[in-house]
Amino acid sequence: MAEIKLAAPVGLPLDRVDGRLKVTGKAPYAYEYAAQGAALCGIIVPASIGKGRVAAIDVQEARNAPGVRLVLTKDNAPPQHPFGPVDLPDRFSRVVQSWDTANKAAELNDYSVCTTWGVVGKSLYLLDVLRKRLNYPDLRRKVLDMVRLYNATTILIEEKASGTQLIQGLTGELNGVVPY
Repeated sequence: MAEIKLAAPVGLPLDRVDGRLKVTGKAPYAYEYAAQGAALCGIIVPASIGKGRVAAIDVQEARNAPGVRLVLTKDNAPPQHPFGPVDLPDRFSRVVQSWDTANKAAELNDYSVCTTWGVVGKSLYLLDVLRKRLNYPDLRRKVLDMVRLYNATTILIEEKASGTQLIQGLTGELNGVVPY
């Protein structure tokens, strides 16, 4: 099987140039750059009750508070693009799946996660996210199902936990398995 070369930084550790500054609190925040004048801040205010239906929102006091430029609610928000596939290409040059696997399917265990990406040129399209607690036999079946469903050409599998078993078991069965 031909080895697939992936562009850095997939699977490689990266040194953050600003890492030390960030952890010491010395890195500037985006709003500290004076490119456009004074910075605006946004605050999301959640409902004050856990369950119920919002009948009305009185924002007059918030609008009158000093420094407030805008109170955004459902009544004055700009239209949102509908959720779902938007302007997806007819074909992808390749389809990449990235698997981060867990060991067990019990309630307190981690999830196994797969993201499926369509690639056209330098553009990436998130096609699917699977997040499920699976034991190894079910996980192996799910990987095969997802690869076939999306006709994945590259299958990245984290070489930890049950990922090591998957890599060993699928390398002869599927083309494009890449440990990371």
